[in-house]
Amino acid sequence: MSAHTELQLNAAGSFILGLSADVVAVLATQPLDVVKSYKQSGKFEELKALFRNTKGIPPVGKLWHGSVANCAGAVPQGGLPFLINALTARYLFKSDSLSDSQLVTNGMMTGLITACFVAPLDRVGKEQQFHGGSTLQASQRTLRQHGMRGLFKAIPPIAARDAIVFGTFFGGRKVVESRLQEYIPQDALRETVASATTGAFAGGLSNAFDRANTLMQEDKAGAYPTLRRTLQTIVQKEGVKGLATKGGGIRSLFMGAYYIALGGASERIKPHLTTVFGT
Repeated sequence: MSAHTELQLNAAGSFILGLSADVVAVLATQPLDVVKSYKQSGKFEELKALFRNTKGIPPVGKLWHGSVANCAGAVPQGGLPFLINALTARYLFKSDSLSDSQLVTNGMMTGLITACFVAPLDRVGKEQQFHGGSTLQASQRTLRQHGMRGLFKAIPPIAARDAIVFGTFFGGRKVVESRLQEYIPQDALRETVASATTGAFAGGLSNAFDRANTLMQEDKAGAYPTLRRTLQTIVQKEGVKGLATKGGGIRSLFMGAYYIALGGASERIKPHLTTVFGT
């Protein structure tokens, strides 16, 4: 197995890199995330109705609902994963040169660790996407309806989803990129192809957990209390294909675009940070 070595940042630099890159990626891909959420929850007709009844709000603005909460989520969704991924590589694997399997394992561990930090902001973001209002109003509604416990209800599907997402982003993407070097010598093009393919793969593979997360976050009648019950209900209503196909296409498209934006932003921001935060 090949080993991968990268220019290293210290802890502060890794956190700032992830935070900055994730904000860029969120703003670039938020419309796809909104469409994905409506599609997965079976409320796509409601999204179309919002565009027909704008109430003075430009329709395109509705596609960025939840972006403030998601940008705030760049701390646990971007900064923290980059920080944890760097620290576990350095102190757990005790190396800056990781093999293919170590890269993937390290990424999966990152996703599992950060899930509890991602869940509350993910919940507020979904509330804002579906029901509008400001981030503060969405937070107040969430606490009023579900309490503090409700903010962490969807940790299991988020942990499973993010183990796949970060395993492929930090690991699989780099492995694919190294394999493509012989065929695509141009760096930017090779990065884009690797990001798009691994992102689309991760989107399809993690769709069942992401859909379960969406249903559990939006559940107000107690129909989806746990991850196991949610998956069972989906299969009972739609069959096994409901886990993979409902919103799977738009999620794969979203994740491909997200990986391109996140990977591209991080690669271009990192050299500027190494002058101050390099190790």
